[in-house]
Amino acid sequence: MSRPNWKQITFVGYYMNSQNMLDFIDIAKNSGITHILLEFITLGVGNNWSNGLQYVDTVANWINDFTDTDRTNILNKLKEANITMGLSMGGATSFNGDFSYTWTNQFSPYFIDGTNITNIEASAIKFGTDLANIAKNCGLSYIDLDIEHIPTVSTYQNYDDISNYLGYLSKTIKENLNNGIVSHSPQSPYLYPYINGNWKNLYYVIEQNFGNYIDWYNIQYYNQGTYSEETQVFTNDNYYSASVYQLQIANNVQGLTHFPPQKIVVGAGTDSGSGLCRNTSNTTGPSWITLTTWIDNQKNTNNNEWYNNGGIMTWIYGINSTMGYNNDLITFWKNSSNLSNLSNSTNSTNSSNSSNLSNTSNTSNTSNLSNSSNSTNSSNLNMNVHSNQTYNRIDLQETNELNNICEICDLCEMPNVCKMS
Repeated sequence: MSRPNWKQITFVGYYMNSQNMLDFIDIAKNSGITHILLEFITLGVGNNWSNGLQYVDTVANWINDFTDTDRTNILNKLKEANITMGLSMGGATSFNGDFSYTWTNQFSPYFIDGTNITNIEASAIKFGTDLANIAKNCGLSYIDLDIEHIPTVSTYQNYDDISNYLGYLSKTIKENLNNGIVSHSPQSPYLYPYINGNWKNLYYVIEQNFGNYIDWYNIQYYNQGTYSEETQVFTNDNYYSASVYQLQIANNVQGLTHFPPQKIVVGAGTDSGSGLCRNTSNTTGPSWITLTTWIDNQKNTNNNEWYNNGGIMTWIYGINSTMGYNNDLITFWKNSSNLSNLSNSTNSTNSSNSSNLSNTSNTSNTSNLSNSSNSTNSSNLNMNVHSNQTYNRIDLQETNELNNICEICDLCEMPNVCKMS
């Protein structure tokens, strides 16, 4: 790989045997993959809390179906290929529609009962310890947190609980994995920078208070009714202010911690309803080849540090069957990993651009990156103006992997925006 700090992460699903994984490691190595995520460890699926953490899909295969010899052979081959594998916790079906049920549902193993678990930190520590132990017990040192269905400010009163829970959860995993890898896979609305959003400025608070325990963020730039254009992904997200550039400057909001470029990973999906990337359900998104071009375009811009040190995430490679997009993904990975390094002269030329990643904005961008909400966009920022307790699909949408249908269609108020209607 020409950029040694560039990350290429992929989820693999939905079923595998040991030979599938051994074969895929060869493909991954030749395609520039640096990290593989199995999916999922779950909790509270179908309101089943009393059974605690459960394993599904490729996580279940790894833990329940593979022998010790299978796992040893795969881990040895991963080490030879310089690829790290991890387990992802969460996904679309976890938490029965509300992440806070983790500590508020009396049947959850992490319920704050006032006796065994007395507060948010204690609950998160128990949860994080359990996740770290699962990884260690099967030879891994990487946990990803794909935490979805996070309650809004209108549905959860003490909102600092949310950021603190995710922070203490990350800290506990990191420490129990002996400084292993912890990543998050947030949907882009969670990275909104203003406190008047449905989730306030949730992930900025997490990065500020607990960023030392999180290695990077696999941001889901799909299923949000936007991200069909290069500018929306990389320079000016006029819905959630979560483009690669805006994250690096905290959208010029005073007092916010900026996201380091090396911690920003652009996520794209094969079954997205909108955004990255085009498929049978998403006719407006860019092709995988186009996305490669967009990435290459960043090398001589204010995103040049991201270009060299950030990364991409793909959801999802069919490790047991193609699911229609395996060849597209392989081509994308190879093309993305082979993009050339910036030359010394280019770095010198662009060094003056580093000042644009400060709190003082580039004057050409001030109209889009102001500290206050752009009034022309307020009608689109439903997470910003929506005060009732329903989710609009533009606010937060998740595709159900089993049937490719948005989980919250019955609550959707914006079918004209959603490409899956």
